[in-house]
Amino acid sequence: MKIRIGKYTLTSDGHHNLIANETAKRKDGGEPSLRPVAFFSKLEHFCKWALDQRVLKSKAESIEELKIEIMAAKAEIIEAVQELEHGKVGQGKKKKNRRDRDV
Repeated sequence: MKIRIGKYTLTSDGHHNLIANETAKRKDGGEPSLRPVAFFSKLEHFCKWALDQRVLKSKAESIEELKIEIMAAKAEIIEAVQELEHGKVGQGKKKKNRRDRDV
């Protein structure tokens, strides 16, 4: 499972942990890797943390700008969670069953 929310990618260790990762660029120009930055037991905890991170790192200079930043972050989180609920995350293209193929 890989869920992209903002600059973080949420992965699972296959057991009970959700891992928030940042993408780390390689100095040799190779494929970027994921660097763990936080661990969670519930998706809800990750979502709150991701929103907090966005607010803390915001460059907003007014309450109105901060409100816009928060609304954008919430929209990203909601969209990613809805994709997860609908099974769209990490599945790629569906393969056709033999019955579905054109003969």
